[in-house]
Amino acid sequence: MLRHVTEAASQRLMIENGDIDVARDLSPDDLDTLSKAGKIKATAVPQAMLMYLDLNKKNPNLAKPEVWEAM
Repeated sequence: MLRHVTEAASQRLMIENGDIDVARDLSPDDLDTLSKAGKIKATAVPQAMLMYLDLNKKNPNLAKPEVWEAM
């Protein structure tokens, strides 16, 4: 069963209590604390990410290809 829990603090409490087996978006401090307590085994997994930058080409300065390359 999957359960959507948005708050990282709630995820941490649920891991500590054994209510869930997998959590995402825990802070490094939470991971460190839970690992030292023996509550979890942390595994890092690569994540795909796409970043998009759009410029207002109506602005004469931003319409220059040289500016695009510089950014």
